Amino acid sequence: MTTTPSHPPARTGLRPGHWLLIALVGLLLAGAVFVIARRDSAHDPQATSSTPTPTTAPATDSAAIRPDCVPQITATGLTPRLPGTYGFTYTAACDQVVRELGFQVTALDAKGAVLAGSSPDVVSGGVLFPGHTLAAAGEVPVHGKTPAKIRVEVVHYLVESPDAYTAWARDLQVVDLVRGKPDELGTFTITGSLHAESETLPLCVAGYVLLLRDKAGEILYAQQQLATITRTPTFDVAPTDDMDFAHTQIFALQTPRTEQPPRAGVTCDGR
Repeated sequence: MTTTPSHPPARTGLRPGHWLLIALVGLLLAGAVFVIARRDSAHDPQATSSTPTPTTAPATDSAAIRPDCVPQITATGLTPRLPGTYGFTYTAACDQVVRELGFQVTALDAKGAVLAGSSPDVVSGGVLFPGHTLAAAGEVPVHGKTPAKIRVEVVHYLVESPDAYTAWARDLQVVDLVRGKPDELGTFTITGSLHAESETLPLCVAGYVLLLRDKAGEILYAQQQLATITRTPTFDVAPTDDMDFAHTQIFALQTPRTEQPPRAGVTCDGR
C-alpha cells in the first residue's frame, strides 16, 4: 500500500527575506523622491525666492515690485494743541499707478529717537496717479507726551500700469474752499466742492483729508474723513493759531470698490 507523505502546514506570514526585500525597495523609492524634489526645486523660482522687504508688495498678474515707485514723503506736521495728531503728504515718484498704500507713522523726540512710551500708527493711502500728491492724517498714541516730529515709512504698496486705469477719473480736486464763521468757542467749518475732469465716470472717493498750514507752508493741523460719498466735504475745526487760509487744502482719496484688480475699460466700481 502506497502512503502519501505528510507536508508541514503552509506559512501565512512573510519570511525574513521578504521583509528585507521590502525595506530595500522602500529605500530606493525614497531616494528617487528626494532626487526629483531636488531637481524640481532647482527649476522652481519660488523654492529659492526670498520674502519681500516690508516696503514692497508681492507681485501679481497686474502688479510688480518697483522700488523706484515708492512715494516720496514731501511734508509732515503735528498739531501743537493735540499731541500725536499728525498729517503728511506723499507724492508719486514714477510713471506708474501706486495703490494699496500703507504707511507706518512713528513719534520722535527732539533728538530724533523714538518717543518713549509711544506706539506707531498705521494709516492707509489712496490710489496715487503719476504726477499727483495726496495726504494722510491720523494720531500716534503718545500717552500724554509731546512728540517733536514724526517719521513716516511706506510699509506696503502695489505698482500697476496706467493702462489699467483708463476708465478712472484721475484728476480729482477739492476747490472753492469756504471758511465758516466761528461759533462762541471759536470753532469754525471748512467746506469744499469736489471737481472731476469727467462728469460721466464714477468716483470712488473713500475719504477726504484736510490740511491747515501757516504762511510758510508748514502743516499745523490735519483731519481725515473716511467712508464718505459726499462731493461737498465739511470739516469742523477748532481755533488754530497762525493758520493761513490761503494754504488750506482738502485732498480726495480714491480706492477701488471691487475686489477685482483694475483693468483697461473698467471703472473704479468694477463696471
